[in-house]
Order: sequence, then structure tokens, then C-alpha cells
Amino acid sequence: MHDDLLGFSDEIFNELLQLLDDAVPSMTGKSASYFGLPPFVCSGATGVCKELQREESYDKSALATYVATNERLLVPDQKTVYDQLFSGPVVALC
Repeated sequence: MHDDLLGFSDEIFNELLQLLDDAVPSMTGKSASYFGLPPFVCSGATGVCKELQREESYDKSALATYVATNERLLVPDQKTVYDQLFSGPVVALC
């Protein structure tokens, strides 16, 4: 297959850099920049806050089921902290 038909895409390249930025530390314990890779660019409408993206990449239904099942198992000290955490305002990370 000849890849010249595809051409170069900044968006695809940047997405690959973001994936590597996430994967390399877990595989090597070192940052992607340690291996000479440039950082990915997160900008404007095309970029999404990486932390927010990670926070939202879970099965919300499974989490709700887990919480409903296990909330009643909290000891009094845990229940107090849990209630305090979920009674306050929601703060955005990014």
C-alpha cells in the first residue's frame, strides 16, 4: 500500500502524539518527551482537556450500579465524608 495518497494530517499526527503521551509513561515510567517526542497541541475547539476526557471515559451505568450497591456499606465516617463531597458544588477540572 502506498501512503502518499493519504498525505500528512496535523490532526491525525496530534492525535497520535496524545495517545503516545498517555501510553508511554505507563509502559516505560518515562514521559514521551524523554524519548524525543514533541508534546501534543491542545487548542480551541479541536482540543479537549485530556484530564476531562479521561474522567469521562467510564461506563456511567456500571458506576451508578456500583454506587447504589455499595453506598449502604459505608461505615459512619466514610458516609459523613461521602455526604459532604456530594452535597457541595461541582467544580470543573479544566
